[in-house]
Amino acid sequence: MIDSGPGIPAADRARVFERFQRGEDARSTGSGLGLPIARLCARAMDGSVEYFEPAGGGAGFVVELPIVPR
Repeated sequence: MIDSGPGIPAADRARVFERFQRGEDARSTGSGLGLPIARLCARAMDGSVEYFEPAGGGAGFVVELPIVPR
């Protein structure tokens, strides 16, 4: 997933998955729990959520979950 916003400043990237963390320029009224919850859920299923910096700007996140045969 890639958004079209300004991205995440380098100083904030280390904390982006910490609870209640919001960027200095946060424009939303969010609580800072979305990314930590997403990572917690992914890890509970032996997966991951990682940040990456897209070439065209914005913020990018990769969610990887294992394939479980039925």
